[in-house]
Amino acid sequence: MKKLILITLLCFFSCIEAKAITDIELSSGELIPSFSKNIKQYNVYISDNINKIEISAIKEETDVSVENEGVITLDDGITYHVIRVIDNENKVTEYKLNIQRGLLNESEDNAYLR
Repeated sequence: MKKLILITLLCFFSCIEAKAITDIELSSGELIPSFSKNIKQYNVYISDNINKIEISAIKEETDVSVENEGVITLDDGITYHVIRVIDNENKVTEYKLNIQRGLLNESEDNAYLR
């Protein structure tokens, strides 16, 4: 009986999901794969001539706080960026972005890369 109660409680608490965000918006590029609050890591590919990107998180609830939004300066190659979402119970969810510069070329010769 104790095992059944414990398993039921574990299932109940593991099924409660923290309040989160509904989207991540970028001033350049797009998230790959498309945003889902259950996916915690994304790739972003942008052209080499972009050296800054603005990142915004769309909150699901007003009592959620988001860290690491705004304009960030990109490194050559890959920039790793983490958006932290903190709910009103201080549960933290992290979304990791791997932002790759230089794989997209704005010329028509490489239009298939877009």
